[in-house]
Amino acid sequence: MMRKWILLALGAGVGMQVWPVQAVDCSAGGYSGVEAGQAQVRDAKLNPQGDFSKDQRHSALYSELNVDCAVDATKLHVSAYGERMQNYGESGSAQGNDGYDNHGFIREAYLSLSPNESLFVDVGKKDIRNGQFFFVSPLDFLQNPGNYSSRGVINAMGVSWRDSYREGSVALQASWFNQYGTVELAAIPQLANESSKARVAEWTTLQRTNSEERYYAAYTSSLFEDFNPRFVLQGGENFGAGLGTSGFLTDDWILNLELAARDRSDIRETSSAALAKLQSWQFPSADEIFIEQQRDVFTQFAAGLRYATENNLAISVEYLFQDQGLDEKNWDDYFDFLDVTEQAYRFSGAEVFRDYQLLFVQEADNTVRRDLMLGRQYLMAHVQRDQAELQMLSWETSTIYNIEDQSFALNLHLSSQLSRHFEVYVGGGYLGGQDRSEFGRLGTSGVGYAGVRAIW
Repeated sequence: MMRKWILLALGAGVGMQVWPVQAVDCSAGGYSGVEAGQAQVRDAKLNPQGDFSKDQRHSALYSELNVDCAVDATKLHVSAYGERMQNYGESGSAQGNDGYDNHGFIREAYLSLSPNESLFVDVGKKDIRNGQFFFVSPLDFLQNPGNYSSRGVINAMGVSWRDSYREGSVALQASWFNQYGTVELAAIPQLANESSKARVAEWTTLQRTNSEERYYAAYTSSLFEDFNPRFVLQGGENFGAGLGTSGFLTDDWILNLELAARDRSDIRETSSAALAKLQSWQFPSADEIFIEQQRDVFTQFAAGLRYATENNLAISVEYLFQDQGLDEKNWDDYFDFLDVTEQAYRFSGAEVFRDYQLLFVQEADNTVRRDLMLGRQYLMAHVQRDQAELQMLSWETSTIYNIEDQSFALNLHLSSQLSRHFEVYVGGGYLGGQDRSEFGRLGTSGVGYAGVRAIW
């Protein structure tokens, strides 16, 4: 305001013409918090003899900042996240050295222009999301690998902690609204070469978000009263297409359906040739062990029901089928390779066999960062109750169940806002299943945490 009056005074004093200064309307929000937790581990296929992972405690400081500014039809949105995580206790060979990790990134930073009331253009770093599912949305083609610390994650968002680490791509996006629906187009340029490092955790920001050229188009119909079909296309180095719909069956029940097809799968399978080579006492290279699946098309189908009540209780039940998931033969090769290396290590003590097993740990971490599950059929449930009143208990819980091997993951998160700007929370998770199963193969059996955060 002061700057505006100074310009007006100078203009009046020297007789020059002064254009009106547009007011900038800005708002900021976010949170800051502290958290402490502990992970418990067990002897498992990916943690033989408890060597790779050991019980660890952590403490962390974290913060998120969201800024929005607007001048007429131009808007700026910035979302940034940072944390400092400290680990305590003895580390396994897959956990790195004891110490701390400072970790931060810009989740989104884009300028939104509106040439007219029906056209919007966004330029900058943006997370373009698709799909209505809580767990896995087949239409979410543009999701990038998760950008979280190798030492662990912050659980302030409960079972939705992955949303804290989602990161957008530098892109140009246009959205056009009309009486028939919405049309979206986007171009994501290649700004970095693909990383030569096998671990996704070691990739740079641009290698995670803009290492390949991608194009995107979507159309959402508004022709139907109860359902809104959505068609999505992805092009560039790889192709994907999907169709989904969401709508009310009754006043309380919502049905979600999504079907997608892609020409590439990020799920790699264990090579039968590499296993045969190892069984004959030869040593396959790292590149020979995990190979891309050789098929022309990979499909995913998801169906879900969501129920909401007037007392803030929401229940979601979802089913996922993916033919890119490992079948029984793939899983047998996977676990047979681990069994052979463990037996050979116990017989010979040669570290090369431990190195092979660490490659499997690395591949598991890469899979989680891409928000992938390795099986073919899942049943998942999420129940949440948010209390609008202060000093009341809110809670949410989720379950992921692999139908084929009966392994599972459980999560529970409790929170309460003691005041308008102050929240406390506590929660935990548990992984269970047979040794030769998706969740049972992992070395971490349970995680517990507690924290406080200030919200503004």
